[in-house]
Amino acid sequence: MTALFTLILLSPAAWAGDPMTKLGRGLGNLVTAPLEYPIHFAAAWQQANPFVTVVNGISYGTVMTVARILGGAYEIVTFPIPIPQNYDPLMNPPTALEAFQQLQ
Repeated sequence: MTALFTLILLSPAAWAGDPMTKLGRGLGNLVTAPLEYPIHFAAAWQQANPFVTVVNGISYGTVMTVARILGGAYEIVTFPIPIPQNYDPLMNPPTALEAFQQLQ
C-alpha cells in the first residue's frame, strides 16, 4: 500500500481524472499538509521585514494546512464520486508537495 501511495503521489500524470487518483491526492494532502508552513515562510521571506515573514508564514501556513487537511479528507470520503467534475482537484496546485516543488 505504501509503495502504491508513493507511486501515485510522485507520478507526474497522477492528477488525471479517476477515483484512485482522487483517493491518492486526498491521502497526499493529508500527509503533506504541514509543508504549507515552509512554503509560506519561503514566499514571505522575499519580504525585507522579518516580522512580516513570521506573521505571514504562520497565518497563511495554518490556513492552508487546515484547507489541505479538510480538502484531503473530503477527497478521501468522496473518491468514488466524480465531484468536482471529472475528479478534478479542489486546489491549485493539487497537493502541498507540488506547491513545495514550485518554490525551487
